[in-house]
Amino acid sequence: MKKNEILTAFFIAKKNIIKNKNSLLFTILIISLGFISSIIIYGVLQDVSYDLQENFIETNMGHVILEPYKNQDKIENVNNVVEKIKVLSNILGIAKITKKSARIYDEDENYIDTEILVINPEEFSEVSIVDNIIEKGDFVYKGENDKILMGCVNIESCNEIKAFDTIKLDVGEKARIVPNGYPETFLTLKGIYDHRYAEVERTSYINEETAKEVFSDYNATKADQIIILLPKRECTSEIIEELSKMNLNVEISDWKEKSSKFSSVVDSFTIIGNISFFIGILISSISIYVILYINILNKKTQIGIIKAIGIKSKIVALSYVMLSFFLGIIGSVLGILLTLLMIKYFRFNPIQTEVGELVPQVKINIFIFVSSAIIFASIISGYIVSKKITKQNIIDSIFHG
Repeated sequence: MKKNEILTAFFIAKKNIIKNKNSLLFTILIISLGFISSIIIYGVLQDVSYDLQENFIETNMGHVILEPYKNQDKIENVNNVVEKIKVLSNILGIAKITKKSARIYDEDENYIDTEILVINPEEFSEVSIVDNIIEKGDFVYKGENDKILMGCVNIESCNEIKAFDTIKLDVGEKARIVPNGYPETFLTLKGIYDHRYAEVERTSYINEETAKEVFSDYNATKADQIIILLPKRECTSEIIEELSKMNLNVEISDWKEKSSKFSSVVDSFTIIGNISFFIGILISSISIYVILYINILNKKTQIGIIKAIGIKSKIVALSYVMLSFFLGIIGSVLGILLTLLMIKYFRFNPIQTEVGELVPQVKINIFIFVSSAIIFASIISGYIVSKKITKQNIIDSIFHG
């Protein structure tokens, strides 16, 4: 296409914009709303996914998890392994953990089943926030015996979610503990911790001294896990690479792999986010198509006259492609500005949920992708409309417009 033809198409598109300000402004607004629906819902669901994972990372999973290989029962010489890892950079804390399970009864023989983590309290405080979210009582400390820390979801007086089994137990009271494979015993409830996500509260904690009394075969030199806390998730791959070079004789996993127990929930949020993402783009493209098509119906006579004076159909068609391109760009820019304002609002007024305080998470590449998709969808809509123009008969356009 020649330069003067492109300039002519641009002139026609410009005139269309000037003469149809109101309808085009309305189109731009619809496009921007489609942009927001693509971004905000997707961003909120991304934050749900992020927070679900973070709930476990910050309590009992860490960013990197070391476990024995499948043919081994425990991590041997665990203290030596911990000392070797401490020399690495970007490590905020390391803690060894032994896992047990038990059924805990109250005086009325109500019971709950819980996973018990045997911890070194000082180490564990470096990798977990549990010691900072004590609702009542206190954390379990090194050197004391016969104490247990339980989550709010297990205690009737603390739990408001009736979907979970609970027991009547208060701080300072003894509970009957029946560990899986060990004789029953009695432990005193030392404290109750309260996390925003109830699922993590189903884990209970005891120290190593208590473990020696409850579990006859407990050995502090062995562990089921070593968890490592890092400054941020992005450091994970680098640390795993360094650990793999140390010949620790352990299986190394990251937080993403270990969060697989609720990956189906995370995946479902991702699917919903993607659907909302494409619906927003679809809304934008359909709105452009409808507005431009109505524009053609209202200007059939004008288009017929333009073609009658010698302006080629492809030039008129190009003008509508240019117009749709302009609408896509302006609509995307407005959508970005409105989305940023909404994200700013949510930062001051986050959505309160059981998972956590939700604020849409949107990276710059998502903005670029959505903008590109909407602009592309706009051009396609403009092209489809322009094809209808080229098929119009000049005489029919003038006399039946």
